[in-house]
Amino acid sequence: EDAMKLVLLRGQLFEQAPKGGMLSISLSIDDARHYMPNEMDVAAINAADLCVASGASTDIDTLQTTLEAKEIDCHRVRINVAAHSRMLDSILDDFRSYLRSIELSPPEIPFTSNLTGGWITNEQATDPNYWVDHLRNTVRFADNINTVLADESRVLVEIGPGRTLTNLARACTAQEEAPQAQAI
Repeated sequence: EDAMKLVLLRGQLFEQAPKGGMLSISLSIDDARHYMPNEMDVAAINAADLCVASGASTDIDTLQTTLEAKEIDCHRVRINVAAHSRMLDSILDDFRSYLRSIELSPPEIPFTSNLTGGWITNEQATDPNYWVDHLRNTVRFADNINTVLADESRVLVEIGPGRTLTNLARACTAQEEAPQAQAI
């Protein structure tokens, strides 16, 4: 019940946040930063050569035009919010307040942290500020995949519509063969 209310609150808070956008860019984070205005943030590092910029819609439009003119592959993420960016700062206190009102428990099933790319600790999982930072800061998807795949016995399974995460996982792996990943 608490998790459902948190998801609902997140959606409501996103509606209150300034309008923005996100752009997936087929460049390394270092190369992408050369084109990004200082007012933009890195929403995600999805692979060594795939990141997501987040910011005001006008900045996203300008960045997209610049990259397309240089024939750099990029595409808009279908969201009207500058997720994982400073544009969410105005909603973070409300998100934190709700998190402080519920009991956060240590995980029973291990999972990786989008903030660190490593295994989440009990202290992180039970700290409201961790989840606020999670909402606001860069998602380290590539690091998460590499952490999980460090144990060769693991298999990745994507459940839901599409194959986005399966394709990203394949792009992340440094192994000669793509990880075993199946979209369901």
